[in-house]
Amino acid sequence: MVGNPCKAVRLDGNPCNSWAVDGSDFCFTHAPTRVAERAAARKRGGLAKHAKHGGDPALVPGEIRDLAGVLLLLDYAKAEIIQLDNGIPRARALIALCDSYVNAIQTGTLEGKLAELQAFAVDLYEQLQERNDGH
Repeated sequence: MVGNPCKAVRLDGNPCNSWAVDGSDFCFTHAPTRVAERAAARKRGGLAKHAKHGGDPALVPGEIRDLAGVLLLLDYAKAEIIQLDNGIPRARALIALCDSYVNAIQTGTLEGKLAELQAFAVDLYEQLQERNDGH
């Protein structure tokens, strides 16, 4: 047996398209006897949207001033993103995160090579100075 359509009128002036519930003239959304149930359902739905942290915020430095701090923040972001529902927004966040990891690692590698080059240049300069002082 098919139920009756809801007798409520929506805010836009059109009739509600839902079916009445439990012998009522109204659907769940419009039934005056279901106010408490609707409030509880909204609360449950709101609570369900808030996931727990995937990462430990205490591990993120208060001030990020070096590559190690950047990598800690990226690790935290990764732990937060991984637990999100699988979908396009999560995929985009993961792609952006990967790009950030690559940039951070490349920057760190370049900084390390630059430091090695500077040390080599200083050593070479000192060797040349010793030669010139010896002649």
